Amino acid sequence: AGWPDLVLVRPPTKQRAGRLLFIELKTEKGQLTQDQFAWREALLLCGQEYFVFRPSMWAEIERILT
Repeated sequence: AGWPDLVLVRPPTKQRAGRLLFIELKTEKGQLTQDQFAWREALLLCGQEYFVFRPSMWAEIERILT
């Protein structure tokens, strides 16, 4: 329970480093559950990239994913 909605992997190439993203998708008013918050904290403590994406964040989402 609480595992992020998306786990995205971009393998490394000669031109750029690889990347591993953990993403929770929420509505504008949606809140993290206790299980989601626990996963968030665990992943961040391990140095992973974790994001909560909301519809109003489209420009930032594009920036993060490019």
